[in-house]
Amino acid sequence: MGSWRAWLVAAGMVVMVTMLTSESVVEAQLQYGYYDQLGCRGVEDRVRTLVRRSYVTDVTASAAMLRLAFHDCQVGPGGCDGSIMIEGNGREMSSDGNFGVKRLDIINSVKSDMEQMCPNTVSCADIIALAGRDAVAFNGGPDIRIPLGRKDADTSSAAEADSKLPPATSTVDRVLSVFAPFGLTPQESVAMLGTHILQQTLSFRFTYPNPSHNPTLLSSPSLPILSPLSPNLQHTEACIIWAIPI
Repeated sequence: MGSWRAWLVAAGMVVMVTMLTSESVVEAQLQYGYYDQLGCRGVEDRVRTLVRRSYVTDVTASAAMLRLAFHDCQVGPGGCDGSIMIEGNGREMSSDGNFGVKRLDIINSVKSDMEQMCPNTVSCADIIALAGRDAVAFNGGPDIRIPLGRKDADTSSAAEADSKLPPATSTVDRVLSVFAPFGLTPQESVAMLGTHILQQTLSFRFTYPNPSHNPTLLSSPSLPILSPLSPNLQHTEACIIWAIPI
């Protein structure tokens, strides 16, 4: 990944954390240390421990949580309100804009743990926000405190998600118009899109064409490539950098 792309991803992650930090703090009366004040201490540390377990066991999980946080914050009357978790036809997850959003089971699992720790207290909205924040830190971004106290929505609309989540075919003007209501500048909007690729270092099987079958392939600028195992391919174990689309 080139230095400009790495910068773009990092900048996008910072913008994502900024959204979680500044999102309607006054209107929603969000507070730092919110759950500590309710007598439910250790919520943030416990959530971090649980989501990081998922990030370690599933290399795509941190990217999935970052995307989930963005999509939840982008849609809903209050934004960052957990509305993406509501199931059913016509709900947000039915929207084409949420195609590929995954690992909601991580949030449900953490929520179950929170119910054992502090029943009827910790919202899914806050868990999503914390998971997104921790995904940023897990991937080398800043570890920033975010205010908590979000309330879970009781409604969810696929139509609203369709209107507020820019499709992959969006024009530049369309993308800027979607992010503008959140106070994002054009530069920040571009950076936000940059978070759709996270860099991970993995132990993966390096695959490249066997020169005995076609020696001219050795001059291909696209080598080495990743492809399914085949008798016409040679294989070697290597540690490579790859991009995880979210």
